[in-house]
Amino acid sequence: MTTEYTESELQFNSKLVLHLSENDSDNTRWSTDYFITYNHVTCMYELVGRRKSTSSDENYPPFAFTCSKMTHLIEFLDLCIYDEYGFSLTLYNYNNIDETEDLGYEFYEALLDENYIMVEYCSLKLRDDRSILRQSLSTLKHMYKYKYEDDYSVVVSDNSSVKQLELSKS
Repeated sequence: MTTEYTESELQFNSKLVLHLSENDSDNTRWSTDYFITYNHVTCMYELVGRRKSTSSDENYPPFAFTCSKMTHLIEFLDLCIYDEYGFSLTLYNYNNIDETEDLGYEFYEALLDENYIMVEYCSLKLRDDRSILRQSLSTLKHMYKYKYEDDYSVVVSDNSSVKQLELSKS
């Protein structure tokens, strides 16, 4: 399903996906995965997730959460993630996602591929490492690309101004 990254036109067709993974203290009872993206059309954070039993074949139904503000997303994660267990955070940059597909939990779970990892942190605590989570969520929101006919542009927004970088296809 995934196409390995190559030096080609695919490098201009990217989507950032933040993956959070939480396990119980001894990794024997359950785990929870969260996939977070930012929709630049609706201006909403979109989270899909699922809790799974690691001691049986029992899987809980996937869940979804959307919000427009980062603070609301972090409040939701505060509610869900038990801080004593911690979590890992991985930021992926995929170049093979068709935005017209159903981008639910199963889609992102099947897409996990270390070839697309930009950054990864392990053993984070929400209370102590909130700045890393905020930086990652901000990156989802403020880095995106546009395609203007034959010219590609990456837009980096810092809330007060927008900077546009022209990228050459050659």
